[in-house]
Amino acid sequence: MNNEVSLAKDEVEAYNKLGYLHYVQSDFEKALNAYEKAISLEPENAQMWYNKANVLRILRRFEDAKQSYLKSIALDCSCAEFHGNLGILLQEHGCFGEAENAYKNAIATNKDYIDAYCNYAVLLKELRRFDESEQMHRQALAISPTDFDSVWNLALLKLYLGEFEEGWL
Repeated sequence: MNNEVSLAKDEVEAYNKLGYLHYVQSDFEKALNAYEKAISLEPENAQMWYNKANVLRILRRFEDAKQSYLKSIALDCSCAEFHGNLGILLQEHGCFGEAENAYKNAIATNKDYIDAYCNYAVLLKELRRFDESEQMHRQALAISPTDFDSVWNLALLKLYLGEFEEGWL
């Protein structure tokens, strides 16, 4: 029985690697197929659901991607990246309240997950909540003072607000 379990794990990992290979080659339908095969062998594997969601997002299959992200989170709610990428998907599709909650969950899960701060700050700018956006950028910079995205996006925010001296620094 242990050999069967080990063999199944090896097969899941092989499909994961195959999916990744197709993903980096931009063959997203084949990547999706590989991840779905991995899930069929191990349906409780949060990482495979997450990988599938990322491919579905690229394929612009919003509802399927959302459900796959939610499944990955249901299986492992401790992964900030799962929450963060759900936030990106939701933001891309105008689901701003849900996106905000996803970013908050990502930050609550990992206080040092800089991408969540950066993406949340961009969302807040879109929502014209400029003070909160600046605060979020500054929190990201407190974690990593040289993070390019945070520095760049804060500068763009300052320029947008007409605060040119600080924006050009």
